[in-house]
Amino acid sequence: MSSTDQFSFLTDQGNCFVVGIKGVGMTSLALMLKDKKWQVSGADYSEEFITDEILRKKKINVIDFDQAVLPVNTQVVVYSGANQ
Repeated sequence: MSSTDQFSFLTDQGNCFVVGIKGVGMTSLALMLKDKKWQVSGADYSEEFITDEILRKKKINVIDFDQAVLPVNTQVVVYSGANQ
């Protein structure tokens, strides 16, 4: 499988949940998916991050880790090992 084939699903619309969505890398990915017409939501800490404003402007729902429940229709979950 070529590297383009493994990401071909990103051309379709879908539902994605991003863990740690306020990080600059995860925010960038969330914005890219939103621009591709995906439904995007995520979870992170409740403290204010530099990325909060842009996530609000793009109407991407961010919930606190303590209240995080994976939406029923989620097709893709994105996470990283950044806080391990």
